[in-house]
Amino acid sequence: MSTKNILFVSHQASHTGAPLLLINLAKLLTEQSADYKISFMIKEPPYGLKEQLKQFPTTYASYEANSFRWVLYKIGSKVPSLSFLKKFRFAERRIARALKGIDIIVFNTMSNGELVDIFKKNFKGPVFSYVHELRTSSLNVSSKAQMEISMEYSDRIFVPSYAVREFLMTDFGVKENLIDFLPYYIPAGEASTSQKEEKRAGKFIVGAAGTTDWRKGADIFIQVAARLFKKRPDANIEFQWMGASTTYGGLRELLHDVEKAGLTDKVFFRMSSEDMPAYYRGLDVFLLTSREDPYPLVVLEAADASLPAICFERGGGMPEFVHRSSGGTCVPYLDTDAMADAILFYHDNESIRVQHGKAANAELKKAHQDKKGITQIFKQIIEKV
Repeated sequence: MSTKNILFVSHQASHTGAPLLLINLAKLLTEQSADYKISFMIKEPPYGLKEQLKQFPTTYASYEANSFRWVLYKIGSKVPSLSFLKKFRFAERRIARALKGIDIIVFNTMSNGELVDIFKKNFKGPVFSYVHELRTSSLNVSSKAQMEISMEYSDRIFVPSYAVREFLMTDFGVKENLIDFLPYYIPAGEASTSQKEEKRAGKFIVGAAGTTDWRKGADIFIQVAARLFKKRPDANIEFQWMGASTTYGGLRELLHDVEKAGLTDKVFFRMSSEDMPAYYRGLDVFLLTSREDPYPLVVLEAADASLPAICFERGGGMPEFVHRSSGGTCVPYLDTDAMADAILFYHDNESIRVQHGKAANAELKKAHQDKKGITQIFKQIIEKV
């Protein structure tokens, strides 16, 4: 097999699941095989992963890579009368140069429809899309029309879960035989060590991670805590959410709820941190309160630290991992009472908590840390076209 030049196209280079997972995959493929030479194209700001992208040739498709234009975009986002500044403008010549010599394109997410016209003029090879969205999350990153363009342009589509596959078939009419499962690759990190962080006053720590938007259910996180402490007011339990940011908004309202519910010494929202392994090591159980999550990276990172997860049925793809691994508990959708009971069950049954955490870790190793296996799956998929 001759060397294939693959261009990975990411909607952003942000410290969020999809871009991080794509970089993980790129590093895996270049480590495991000399058959692939990988470069990146970043559609739009933010560009927070420049350090992680250093080993790959990277093109920024938007003129907003220029800091002045990025400031104009932010102004347009906040001032309705200047909303015309909010539209990204793409550097067509720069994009065309980046497409020279490329054999395969992999779009990361469904949000790249705006680039298709430029790509069609400059590239005639196979195109794949790696879809990480469900209905609500997809509409947060793009329009239905742009997503349809992106799907029609793709020869085949990678998905991480059955939930995403069903969404594509139901909402976009994608044929089942054009969809392939490509497991996320999760490098074994520092969180996999058995060493635990020193607990604050011996507390049982319930963790969550992610942006604090509606989809991730940060408000539900507070409601679960309120239910738990109503059941057991003196429980030595602390709730910690990692990933709060003023950028996504809503933090002020969340802190309002924490105060009014009398939880200021029990529920904490911590700002984003790159030292996630240390955070996971300090937890006892991971709580996924997402209303919709295709197959969240954070639960897999928690499994790397041998943590059981609690999540909602019908909340996306994560119940697939929890059921397959027996590495946690799924409760009825939005049933905060059942979620509080699940936390108390792990609090009261340490041996079962440890058992479920080990089961989650074993499934992670099998499904998401098999370097040769995932590389082989990728190779088999791209050879179908």
